[in-house]
Amino acid sequence: MNKIVSSAKEKQNESVFLREWILSDVLAVMKEHAPLPIWPAVPNFVPPLAKLHGHVPFKSEILLNRRHFLKITNFHRVEKFAVFASGRDNNCRILS
Repeated sequence: MNKIVSSAKEKQNESVFLREWILSDVLAVMKEHAPLPIWPAVPNFVPPLAKLHGHVPFKSEILLNRRHFLKITNFHRVEKFAVFASGRDNNCRILS
């Protein structure tokens, strides 16, 4: 059986990234941004959790910390724009 090549595939379109004019534009931007890190370090993004008398999950310092990581383990319901769920951090399970 003869192979049939459609007219669309007859001529391969060249990728825009292979053209010579783009090299000068890309190199200028690469040289400008090369010294910058992709993921800059953010010191104290997650503040340390003070352990005074063991881990007390409902201590006001912990609850007010917006950066305290909590894994949601189960969603229960949504009522009047409030979400009720169970979660746990690295030390205990919190029900709310």
